[in-house]
Amino acid sequence: MNRRILFSFIAAALGCLGAAPSDAVANVLTCAGPFTGLGKPALEIRGGRPGGADWEFGLGTDSQSATMSVKGQQVWQSAAWLPFSLTIDAQGSAVLTYGGNTLRYAATQGGKIDVGNAVRVYVKASGTTPASSVAVRVTRINDVSGLDLPVNTSPTSTVFNDGSLALSVPAPGTSLRVDGEVQLNFQGTVPAGSRLGVTLTLGNCTAGSTWGSILQGLEQAGKIPTLERSDTLTGIDNNDNGVRDDIEAFIAANYTSTGQRTAALASAKHLQEALLAGSIGDVDVAGAISKDLSRSLNCLVKHFPGPPTTRSLQRVVTELEGVTANTRKRTVAYLDFNELLDGTTGLAPKGEYCEY
Repeated sequence: MNRRILFSFIAAALGCLGAAPSDAVANVLTCAGPFTGLGKPALEIRGGRPGGADWEFGLGTDSQSATMSVKGQQVWQSAAWLPFSLTIDAQGSAVLTYGGNTLRYAATQGGKIDVGNAVRVYVKASGTTPASSVAVRVTRINDVSGLDLPVNTSPTSTVFNDGSLALSVPAPGTSLRVDGEVQLNFQGTVPAGSRLGVTLTLGNCTAGSTWGSILQGLEQAGKIPTLERSDTLTGIDNNDNGVRDDIEAFIAANYTSTGQRTAALASAKHLQEALLAGSIGDVDVAGAISKDLSRSLNCLVKHFPGPPTTRSLQRVVTELEGVTANTRKRTVAYLDFNELLDGTTGLAPKGEYCEY
């Protein structure tokens, strides 16, 4: 299988660490002042048309423009949640992964995507049947993962209904990462074009929350785990088992059986190794680690068959990726690891494989 696809899946597969957000969490992240956009929406997700006749994802300085954005296709299934992950680098280029697909926008194509201290998510349903609606869950902004911040339309009108949510960006800088899930609800064929749609606009809040207050508020509300966030890749590993102590504690607290914990520990260990491989830029080392990650993924499949008995595999992969790459430095190393694997191939392991 293509190794890039495997880890694009890991980066894009999204879930949530906790229950629905409390008012306290929403208050921490919601813009405290008016939101001002820096330009046209950088990302648009819409119904489009079936069979590749139209685009469903647009990414760039103007997501609807033919020359200032790149386009992608998606076959929608009503009520199915589709994960997406958007990363914008310091040069203003962007990568979007969704459902195993990847879109790449280069700043040289249509200009630099500017990043501010806030993000506005807007959803709309217009000229559709009352049963048609759109919902989005924001699950990560920069280093803060494990969120569950919803914005959705209400299927009460056939003419127009919409919703929006402006969120402060933790530790704003020249780059940005936003993860989430989108759901289109419709009967029969998906409404054409942008009648069902989502836009993500980058901008500024005149009174945004500080990084420290955001972290403290989310941790106190129990919506994100209390994690070690030092400026190192390896963090603290007192028992020297290759897994950060805070991640080991997270695994012990959230996964119930011995098999689930050992499978998660193996995956966490190889994810940690992936950060180190990304930081040194060694293709051979990255290739070997990708094989180990593939094997550990098979072990997770064995121990996490999914609801109603266990967490879904998608959620577990997301949680482990989120707690491992929980700072900007670690996220960059993980992205570099993926870049090392770009274009390489390997055989997927067969059968059940668990290290412990």
